[in-house]
Amino acid sequence: AILIDEYDSPLQHSWKTPHHEACTSIYREVFAILKADDKYEKFVFITGITKFTQISLFSVLNNLSNISFEPEYAAICGITKEEVLMDFKPEINRLAEYEGWTFDEAVAQLTAYYDGYHFSRRNMVDVFNPFSLINALADSDLKNYWASSGATSMLPKFVDDMELKLGNFDPCTILRQTIETSDVTGGGAELFLYQSGYLTIKGYQMGVYILGFPNNEVKQALYETVLPALTLRSNGDIQSTQSSLFLSLQLGNLPEAMKCLKALIADVPYSNKKLASMDMEERYRLIMSTIFNAIGCRVEVEKMIATGRIDMVVETTNFVYVLELKLSNNGGIDAATEQMRAKQYAEPFKADKRKVIALAIE
Repeated sequence: AILIDEYDSPLQHSWKTPHHEACTSIYREVFAILKADDKYEKFVFITGITKFTQISLFSVLNNLSNISFEPEYAAICGITKEEVLMDFKPEINRLAEYEGWTFDEAVAQLTAYYDGYHFSRRNMVDVFNPFSLINALADSDLKNYWASSGATSMLPKFVDDMELKLGNFDPCTILRQTIETSDVTGGGAELFLYQSGYLTIKGYQMGVYILGFPNNEVKQALYETVLPALTLRSNGDIQSTQSSLFLSLQLGNLPEAMKCLKALIADVPYSNKKLASMDMEERYRLIMSTIFNAIGCRVEVEKMIATGRIDMVVETTNFVYVLELKLSNNGGIDAATEQMRAKQYAEPFKADKRKVIALAIE
């Protein structure tokens, strides 16, 4: 029995470096031996995250079956809700006790943070990320374990201008042929993001997969990764301001929140050349939504309601912020305030138990 785990790790790390060809030639030799000696092999199981077909894995080992999309294996790489409720009751109760939640509230929070993966269009069973879930239950804390798993280090190699494109990936579509058979080096950003766990299957229609972010943990980790590239500041420079912004929004302290927001946004549209082709209002919308997503708020951009389209809705535990953005040469705060009043932008949130704050931003 031969088990090879993470076969793709050296290939990922050597991709776009002078060592890649030497790396692939070693693989070809190994796989050729596996093929030649298959009479001695009862069982061969190879796992990896990304798929590198150019190393002849599937032509040299042409008797392999790819089980990645098969319905009977849809829950093989994670923990289902049923298993969580059956096997982790004491840990969930402990988390609920620490946080002042009911058992059901604790399950709902764990689900929002770590669940949501689907691996087969024919079996859409929800799967929790086991690494994050088990860490959260061990620590009795909902933290972002994804960022510490090293999953973000490969992003720049496979996705160009990630900070500008992030809004295009949730949701996005990909052809069945591409997602099920293509090589990660030529399948586009969506394929890499799917294979590396940033996107998951949300639906399937007529030969096309619909993909989206699986959960809050992954979405926040992704936005946190791209924020320094968008603001042209180092991670260390913005950490303190980000945490102050999050606390201010949680407490409803608007003057402090606006001070932090200004500090993060200052000069970005002018110094970031990549944003130059975008409409000015669109640039600010992108920067602000990235900031809010990166600190862990729930964000909806251009939310459609009966009376119009709200620029941005930002949700925290205790508040719902309804934002309207206007450039100073387009009426500024007065025009934004008037639009929110005339179109009753706060109205759809009246039933929400949280306090609703309508915010005009110039």
